[in-house]
Amino acid sequence: MCGDGLTSTGHCQSATIAIGFIRIGLAKAFKAIRDEFADAELWYSGHYSEDIKQKILHELNGSAQLERRVKFLGLGGLQDLQKLYRSASVTVLPSVWEAFGLVLVESLAAGTPVVGSDHAGIVDIIDSDFIGRCFSAGDFDQASENWEGLAVELSKLLRSPTNEEQRQLCLEHAKKFSWQTLGPVYESWYEKLAS
Repeated sequence: MCGDGLTSTGHCQSATIAIGFIRIGLAKAFKAIRDEFADAELWYSGHYSEDIKQKILHELNGSAQLERRVKFLGLGGLQDLQKLYRSASVTVLPSVWEAFGLVLVESLAAGTPVVGSDHAGIVDIIDSDFIGRCFSAGDFDQASENWEGLAVELSKLLRSPTNEEQRQLCLEHAKKFSWQTLGPVYESWYEKLAS
């Protein structure tokens, strides 16, 4: 977590970045912020072939120091999600074709702020700088190549470490997407359609 690595200026020196979706560009963004956040780690969750892992590590230009700070966590279990999200300083979902970014809501529900692209359903979740940041997806076909924009927004979020107030804002925002909140709305719609 960020709290242990605060300097006297309040900037986060040590950060952990949890990843919900594979993006080689994310390794480029991580490389771009490495000097400012020298102790940051980049965590990839999910299953990745050795070929994909090597491509990600290749983006770090053979820097053994950076490669040691990249972790491939594997699939894990549902019981591990909350702990993983809480352990992260920020969760990043850099994909552009998300109808709904469940990874972001799960992270917010753990009190962890998020970064995502300004495209599709992600902007419906990240609607305030208090809970996260959106980077411009830019021109894209299948995926955003704007890793520079991702690095900028990631740095902005990591410069202001997560405090208890921000954690509470994340938790409250996640409740907007809970079944307790949305369930009655959907039930009402279905009842109106059925009548």
